[in-house]
Amino acid sequence: MSIPSLPTVVDGKFKSSAITYTDYKSPFRISTVQVPADVGPNEVLIKTQAASINPVDLIRKILSPTSWFYETPTKRAGGDFAGIVVKAGADTGYQPGDRVYGDQLDRSGLTGSLSEYLLLDPSKVFTFDKIPEGLTFAEAAGIPLAGNTAYGALKAHEKPLKGGHVLILGAGTSVGHYAAQLTKYHFEVKSIVGTASSGSFDRVRKYGVDKLIDYTKGPTHEINEILEAVKENGKFDLVIDTVRDPILFGYLDTVLKPDSEGGVFLQIKGSKTLNYKSGHYLDVLPQWQFYLETLKEGWGLSKFKFVGFTKYQNRDFLAIVKGLLEKKEFTVDIDSKYDFKDFQAAFDRVASVKSKGKVIIEFPSD
Repeated sequence: MSIPSLPTVVDGKFKSSAITYTDYKSPFRISTVQVPADVGPNEVLIKTQAASINPVDLIRKILSPTSWFYETPTKRAGGDFAGIVVKAGADTGYQPGDRVYGDQLDRSGLTGSLSEYLLLDPSKVFTFDKIPEGLTFAEAAGIPLAGNTAYGALKAHEKPLKGGHVLILGAGTSVGHYAAQLTKYHFEVKSIVGTASSGSFDRVRKYGVDKLIDYTKGPTHEINEILEAVKENGKFDLVIDTVRDPILFGYLDTVLKPDSEGGVFLQIKGSKTLNYKSGHYLDVLPQWQFYLETLKEGWGLSKFKFVGFTKYQNRDFLAIVKGLLEKKEFTVDIDSKYDFKDFQAAFDRVASVKSKGKVIIEFPSD
């Protein structure tokens, strides 16, 4: 692959356009940032080709405070990226022209991925690897953050899941659809039950979900169908709640195996009802029911294990993805693609909570 050229370098740096913000009140905007033109021995310089937008990008902005005592630093949006190595340090193992992807979500927000060029140390970001053959830049950019979150959620079970039963609340979400594929084809569970809207059934079914429940028909229908699944296959070994659905509280004894048998209830931050455009930091706190159950567990008053989860750094995740892709057991659903200049429409699409797959921003080529 041809190596992209750099813009004009002045005093060892060049200009790159990036999507930035300062705090929860400020809009996303395109700004010019300075990028060093030289790389250290452990660094790579990347020309970004595509990046995906995730709900956490909007949540991070919601949680970004205004400072009254000093100038609020400019933050860069984004975590997921896919691009071409322009320069590579001698100790990285990469070469100019390599197609790479990863997730460099920075909790401080100072080094996001929504920039034309990225300078980073592959060993210090959440995930980083060469893009497997057959994947486009857009597809690759849609995997790291949501996929790694799903993988980390499944690993939180700690005991082998092979032959077990898993319930995914929100199987149509990005994390849910990766969790379903990993659950079926990597962890080799016996059955997967998932909740989703009926409009997502065909899409979600191909991920390997065995029984689908339409949550839009109301809580009575949803819980009755879950209870029917328990009658058919027994209690669940793992519940992954990607949408903060309170449907199981009050039914845990019937639905979930206790901690003594390896049962885990795992809730991922985010919500199908959260206002991602103008939410409040209180909106991202755990539900009171989940919080109460975790307190009971801590006090020794619950027989269940509860895990509140955002994401973990799993360095082996992308190697697993490569193996599943080679066996055609892993797919990436793309909802929509937007040009870099149309970034606000991409953020609005994610904020609508109506996307059916990943929302991708594509960067201009040389």
